[in-house]
Amino acid sequence: MPTNTDRKLRVFLCHSSQDKPIVRELYQRLSAEGWIDPWLDEEKLLPGQDWDMEIEKAVESADAVIVCLSDTAVHKVGYVQKELRKVLDIADEQPEGMIFIIPICFDSCEIPRRLSSWQYVDYFPETRQNLAYGRLLDSLTLKANMVGFNIDAATQNSVQGSRLRELLDSGIVASSAVVEVESTLDQTVQVTKRILRARFVYVSISDLNRVSSLNASAGIAPKILSYLSVNLDENVLFRASKGSLQATRMLDIRKLDSKINLDAPNLQSFMTVPLRLHRLSIGSILIFGKEGGTSFSEEDELLASFISIQTCAAIESIWLSKELTSTLSATATIYRLSARIIQIDKLDDALIAITDAARKLSRATSGGIVLLNSHSEVETVAVFDPSGVHFGMQYPVELVKNAMESKQTIITSTDRQTEICLPVQTQYRRYGAIWLNIQEEQFSFVDLSSIQTLVVLTSVSLERYVLLRETHQQVGQSK
Repeated sequence: MPTNTDRKLRVFLCHSSQDKPIVRELYQRLSAEGWIDPWLDEEKLLPGQDWDMEIEKAVESADAVIVCLSDTAVHKVGYVQKELRKVLDIADEQPEGMIFIIPICFDSCEIPRRLSSWQYVDYFPETRQNLAYGRLLDSLTLKANMVGFNIDAATQNSVQGSRLRELLDSGIVASSAVVEVESTLDQTVQVTKRILRARFVYVSISDLNRVSSLNASAGIAPKILSYLSVNLDENVLFRASKGSLQATRMLDIRKLDSKINLDAPNLQSFMTVPLRLHRLSIGSILIFGKEGGTSFSEEDELLASFISIQTCAAIESIWLSKELTSTLSATATIYRLSARIIQIDKLDDALIAITDAARKLSRATSGGIVLLNSHSEVETVAVFDPSGVHFGMQYPVELVKNAMESKQTIITSTDRQTEICLPVQTQYRRYGAIWLNIQEEQFSFVDLSSIQTLVVLTSVSLERYVLLRETHQQVGQSK
């Protein structure tokens, strides 16, 4: 017998308007089953639709009709009697022995004569409603079997659809309105744990400049968390995920890495999902322990992939927003500097303006600019630190020397800070260099292109200053 897996079992609820509250409750219970599609006028009829025609169509297409009886409905003259006549006419056309009409009584009412040939179920008193509902489901299950309806497949499709709707409603992408990636990662692990019914979830991504990593977790598994926190680049789980283009499932994570120490045996099932932006890996989601099952399913894998897409979209949005904000801020700083330098006649004032702009653009704790004269001798050194700008002759000689000789930006790093040195030069002359000391945790936020633009502006400004000074000297000599 062919099966019906593309739809749910259609059940029409024939009732009186006075019984609407209890019928509405019955509708909700049937809908929650996943494989039943109950028809209730206030839920299915749309504004402007023909009431009579739509109800007639619903009755004709129904697999079963639940006739809701009460003392009020039985003795009331009205629409319910009209519905009942239509239901009985269709019932006469059903094959012998086929379940179609299922009477359900809400109180000790009299059963109408035309319905007396069908076995009914008492849905009262309230203490017996669960038992009565179970018998009602037994009848609907029998009807489903009669028409070749696959309840398991319909239920699975319904549950999968429900989980997908829940995921869409979770709004990971919406969290991109928050300016910090950490907030998105926190939401990702919480949503993943809830949607996939996982016991523990861990996510790690490279930051915007791929200097350090950002992590988040959901669930309680201190041993696994400790294992994942040690050297992610050499971690077997992360290496396996980064090298994959899609989600990977395993029954026992210990087969991949025997060194992992699980907090409990029910955490052994595992799934890893790569996070990729423009074909490049930016991180992974690691999922441990399927609640109520031994392993994650193909449906879980599909949902996890969708979570990955949402997360990457949110992260990209935040990164683009940060880059735009940083670019606008840097542009404004450089524009203000260029306007200010044009109005400055004294070299010292210009160097103070330049070092202030360099500090803002680089987030450096200290740094400075060293200027050379036409004979490549040190003429001026301006140094900035938390206390302000100072003039003297102290500067990192070797760092500046290497940058000027190579005519390239020099970057050196230690455990705590990064030193950058950029030569200040034009095609006609080398004017000196700018050096910056930046804390390691701040270096990932540095926009080198903005600093290089600052250096170009400095070079042009110094060339303009030298040209004006030489012009003044020539005028003085001519006099």
